[in-house]
Amino acid sequence: MIPSDGTYYLYAEDVSSVFPGVYIDKIMITKESEILIDELSDGSKSKTIMSGDYDANGNHDENLKIHKDAVISSANLKLEGKSAEVRMTLDAEMHRYPRIWGNRIVWQEEDGGDLNIYMYDLSTDSDSDNIPNFLEASRPDPDPAKIEITLETDEQVNPAIYENIIVWEDYRNGHWDIYMYDISTSTETQITTNMADQINPAIWGDKIVWQDYRNGDSDIYLYDLTVDSDDNGVPNYLETSRPNPDPAEVLITIDPEVKSDASQINPKIYEKRIVWRDNKNDLDGDEITEWDIYMRDLAFSAEVFEESEQRITLESSQYCNHPNIYGDKIVYSNNNYIILYNIGETVD
Repeated sequence: MIPSDGTYYLYAEDVSSVFPGVYIDKIMITKESEILIDELSDGSKSKTIMSGDYDANGNHDENLKIHKDAVISSANLKLEGKSAEVRMTLDAEMHRYPRIWGNRIVWQEEDGGDLNIYMYDLSTDSDSDNIPNFLEASRPDPDPAKIEITLETDEQVNPAIYENIIVWEDYRNGHWDIYMYDISTSTETQITTNMADQINPAIWGDKIVWQDYRNGDSDIYLYDLTVDSDDNGVPNYLETSRPNPDPAEVLITIDPEVKSDASQINPKIYEKRIVWRDNKNDLDGDEITEWDIYMRDLAFSAEVFEESEQRITLESSQYCNHPNIYGDKIVYSNNNYIILYNIGETVD
């Protein structure tokens, strides 16, 4: 049965079906040692596009992202229309949390005991033979398509990418901050300066969101890269001395009075819509934390900010997790299901 709020229960598999990704009419999940994709437009389901893919420790990588015609895991790349997988990383180091945008893949890699962010450009063709490096029978060594983004010691982890901007969590200052790198200018910039931890960044367009602990519990914050407070043509994040407080940085989530220590985690963003995992409705006081998926639409004006928050889930669950969003579609996992929510849809 399809509830009237446009919620679709796509899978009834085991609890290993987690970390869903969504792009237009495609939904991707991992299940045991396979990666599955659903084509919503043609009604077909559970196409196996990759199988038996494990990371350097022998564990299946569930941290996957889908964009356009490519799907990646910790080791391999699969292009739709191609008959074979391509191993992207050839060394023996640990590679995790791959993300892809267009021809660029980013991931975190263990490098000499530290964790750093790397990028691979699928369009690089070093010998100009119309075969990109990653498809060559013998790749250049070193491969110019692979670029180390972070050169600091300590740890840089959990990257995300949108067009020319890469964001990640960074521990160089003794706590977790959000940093960004502009590929077009080869410029690295620290986004968060608060002494608390900021983790789990996501980006769309000129907006970065993350999970923030400055208020004790976890909240969702946003940074708008376009804000220029003094109208001097230099956005706040590039100023030598930023405003304090910085109007570009905005608190997205508000705890209710009945649960002032609620936590909001795992944000994702598409255009002006932000989704996250939220335990504000867990009021029974037992040891099991129950969660919901929420969304805020930034298209609403500041006067109706509180009304712009919407509960997506029908009921709280300890298994409700891993929200993702693209267009009008939100996907998340809940117990034995991967669930699709169509924003604004009413189904009779």
